[in-house]
Amino acid sequence: MTKPMITFMGGGHMAASIAQGLLRADYPAQSIRIIDRHEEKLDAFRAFGMKTASKPDESIRDSDVLIMAVKPQHIMQALETIKPLIADNQELLLISVAAGRSISIIEEKWGEGLPIVRSMPNTPSVIQHGATALFANQFVNDKHRDWAESIMRAVGIIVWVNEEEHMDIVTSLSGSGPAYVFYLLESMEQAAKEFGLPAEQARLLALQTGYGASALAWQSDLQLSELREQVTLAGGTTAAALNIMNDNNFKETVKQAMAAAVTRAKELAKIDE
Repeated sequence: MTKPMITFMGGGHMAASIAQGLLRADYPAQSIRIIDRHEEKLDAFRAFGMKTASKPDESIRDSDVLIMAVKPQHIMQALETIKPLIADNQELLLISVAAGRSISIIEEKWGEGLPIVRSMPNTPSVIQHGATALFANQFVNDKHRDWAESIMRAVGIIVWVNEEEHMDIVTSLSGSGPAYVFYLLESMEQAAKEFGLPAEQARLLALQTGYGASALAWQSDLQLSELREQVTLAGGTTAAALNIMNDNNFKETVKQAMAAAVTRAKELAKIDE
């Protein structure tokens, strides 16, 4: 399949994660364009051979896929800027990675008829270990689905959700999820250092523990609860640690944190430009 020409509106962390993941999957650099007003960001993309521009111009008419990678509160303004340049492109697919911004909001600015895939990738995409959920409107055809899948599968796994409201849950789970994992590992590392373990050893053991546990869970047919129970011997050290977590409502804290992320995603959908 011919590689579609991809244009990113926005050159922030998510655009960089996806673009670099695509390069790692041997996607041609000249088939990727980044548009961002910050010249220092563009320098990094140009170093990899990607096309760049500080603002949209006539050159973007060759775009097959437009990835809106701007902040949620800026997406409407970005759409207004770019629409006159490519609105007549009948094959264009728009992929939005703006958290909380519904397809109906995009259609309100662009008009109906545009194929739109709402996407929620996460930052591990930069090393091809991303997790991305996708939701398509009724104008997305099989070719568009293939394009969306080829782009996002290049940087990790994908799932198609059948209800758009589930995207807010995905935002809370896998979109924000890497930060939860980093926070847990950071806390483990910090505790080990405070107990007297050298800093480099604490970091190495914390990182490998997180990586190894995830890899084991990925390869195992067991449920996460079963894997946890395998490590937890009655009266042992793990049981003592988990008892403290349970006494402090660890699971409820995680649930409340994710609920806050879902709520914020819904709030972002209501932000007026």
